[in-house]
Amino acid sequence: MIVKDEEANIGRCLRSLQGKVDEIIVVDTGSTDRTIEIARQYGARVFRFTWRDDFAAARNESIRHARGAWLFWTDADEELMEETPGGLRALCRRPEQPEGWLVSCRNLCSEDGDVSTVIRQWRLFRNNIGLRFTGRIHEHLTHADGSTLAYLLFQDEVWIRHWGYMPEPGLMKRKRARNERLLNIAVQESPDDSFVQYNLGKQYVSHHEFEEGLPALMRAIDLWLAQGRNPHAYVGNMFALAINAAVELKDNQRAVDLAALVPDDLVSADILFQSGVARWRLGDHERAIEQLERAWQDPCVRQSIEGDPSSYTWRPLSALAQFYMDRGQLDLAYERAQQAYAHGPNLPNVLYALALVSSRAGRHLESVGWARKMLALEGHEYYKKQARRLLLNIGRGLGDPGLTLEAFCGEIQGICEPEAAAIEAETYAALGNVQAQYETLEAACQKFPQEASLRLALARLLDDQGYTAKALEVLGAGLDQADPPPALYADLARVLTKLGRFEDAANALRLHETLIAGV
Repeated sequence: MIVKDEEANIGRCLRSLQGKVDEIIVVDTGSTDRTIEIARQYGARVFRFTWRDDFAAARNESIRHARGAWLFWTDADEELMEETPGGLRALCRRPEQPEGWLVSCRNLCSEDGDVSTVIRQWRLFRNNIGLRFTGRIHEHLTHADGSTLAYLLFQDEVWIRHWGYMPEPGLMKRKRARNERLLNIAVQESPDDSFVQYNLGKQYVSHHEFEEGLPALMRAIDLWLAQGRNPHAYVGNMFALAINAAVELKDNQRAVDLAALVPDDLVSADILFQSGVARWRLGDHERAIEQLERAWQDPCVRQSIEGDPSSYTWRPLSALAQFYMDRGQLDLAYERAQQAYAHGPNLPNVLYALALVSSRAGRHLESVGWARKMLALEGHEYYKKQARRLLLNIGRGLGDPGLTLEAFCGEIQGICEPEAAAIEAETYAALGNVQAQYETLEAACQKFPQEASLRLALARLLDDQGYTAKALEVLGAGLDQADPPPALYADLARVLTKLGRFEDAANALRLHETLIAGV
C-alpha cells in the first residue's frame, strides 16, 4: 500500500490484514503524523518514497520491495474482508492459475454500511511476470509492453470495504483538489487518451457537475470509437456515466442514442435504468418498462466492472411502481413498490411510492401508515411535503379532521402557507376547538397581513364568539392594506350595524356596492 498521513485509518486496514498475508509493504510518501509508527506496530516493512504527483510510480515502488509470489494491493482507508477464513490464500492456490483475480471494492456512504457503488478491480496479481502500474491518477495494472489484456477471473471469496468516500466535507474537498490537479496534468500529457478523458468526466459527474462532465465523457467515447473499440475495463462505466449525465441534463434522446452504442456484453443495470428513464420521458413506455424490468431481474447485468447496486434493486422497482401507476396498473405498481421496500425500507421515495399507490388503490389506512413512516425519517423534505399533501387529501376525503391535522407539521406540497393556515383553522373548527382555530388565524394574520381571506375568517370567528368590537379592529386594520376586497366592506357594514354605528355601516355598504359595480 502507499500512504500519507493516514493515522486515522491505517490501523483498521492493517488489523484486517493480520493472518491473511505473509508480509505487508507500506510505501510512505511524506507522512508527518503517526502513520509510519502505527504501520511498524503491525509488523509492516516501511519504505519512504518522494511523492512526484504520480500514483503509479508510488505503487510500482511498493511492488519493487514485495517478495511474495502473489501480491495484493490496498489503501489505508480500506479493509480486506473474507467470506471464509483463509479465502485470500485459497485464491492463490486455485487450479485455474490466472494472472490475477478481480476483487469487489464496496464504497461505503454511511456508518451503517450502506454501499454507494461497487468496483471490481484487479487487486490480486502474480508477482515477477512484468506487471506494473500505469497512470498518474486512477492507476491500473498493465504488462511490460503496455497491454491491459490479462487472464482475470471473478470471485466472491474476498472483498474490500472502502471507507474513503464517507461524507466528510473537509476530506472530500482535499481529495477533489488533488484529483483535479492530477487529472489536468494527465489531460495535458495525453489529450487523446480515452481513459484520461473518462476519468475527467467521472470526476465532474461524481460532484453532480453534469454540464462539465458530459462533454469529457463524450470525448472519451469518441476516442474509444475512433481507436478501435478496445474492450477496456472502464468502457461500460464510461457509457453508464455519460447516459446518467444526459438524463440529469434532460437530454433524453442523447441518453437513448448512447445506450444504442453499448456492446451487448457491457450492458449493465446502470445503463438499463438510466436509459429506461430517458425512454419513458420520450414516450417509449413499452421499451422503458422492458428495460427497467430487466435491470432488476437479469443477473447478468449486475456483473459490471463498476456500478451502483441500487440500479438493480430499489431504483428500477421504485420507478416501475410510478410508471405502472401512471398507466393505471395499480396491482403491478403496488407489487413493485413492495419489492423496492424490501431493498430500501427507509428510502423516502420508496415509502412515498407505497403511500401513493395504496391511496390510489383505495387502501387509505395503509397509505396513512406509509406516509407516517416517511414523515418519521430525518430530512428528505421534498418527499415529506408530498406525504403531508397525501395525508391532507385522505383526511379531508374521509372527513377525519384528526388525520387532516397531521398534515400541518410542515410545508405541504402545492399549498401556500396562507392557504394551509386557512385549512388548518377550518379543521380545528370541525373539531370544535375554537381556541386553536383562533390562534391559527390570528398568527396567520400577523404573518400575512395582506391576505384578506384570513382576516375575514378571523373577524367572523370573533364576531360569532361575541367579540364584535375585536372583529371590527381586525377588519379595520385590513383597510390599511392595498386594494381591500369588496367582502371586507360587506363584513364591516355587518359588524358596524351590530355595534349601532349605522351611518358608518351605510358608508361601508356603499363602498362595497361601488367595488362590486366596478368589478
